[in-house]
Amino acid sequence: MKYDVSVAPPNSIILVVGSASAEPPESMTGGLTSATSTCVAIGTLNEFDGETSVKIDGGPLGEVPDGWTRRTHRLEGVDGAVKVVDVGWHELLALPWALDACNIVVDTDDDVEPSRIRLSIRAVVT
Repeated sequence: MKYDVSVAPPNSIILVVGSASAEPPESMTGGLTSATSTCVAIGTLNEFDGETSVKIDGGPLGEVPDGWTRRTHRLEGVDGAVKVVDVGWHELLALPWALDACNIVVDTDDDVEPSRIRLSIRAVVT
């Protein structure tokens, strides 16, 4: 499985999902990220301006680099892996995940059109 990719996705959006039945948000009204309980949508660099580097991991959560922002969303209904797909549901990345839910920590190098996105998958602590 791949854990990093450079991509210029259609509509300049990637989706983080846990199953094929995930439901994307209706719109990106929340800014750079928008989420439902089963899908996190993340804006990228404009697809015509170049590629966005996307990394996914389940390792220790690092510090937020200077100039970056961090957002956290909960993802439910995970079925064996957390996947990054484009809006056509073409798989870009996948990280095996055995639990039904997780937190998706989204670090980006820009608040509007990030060229670098780091996704950290974390266990839900209750």
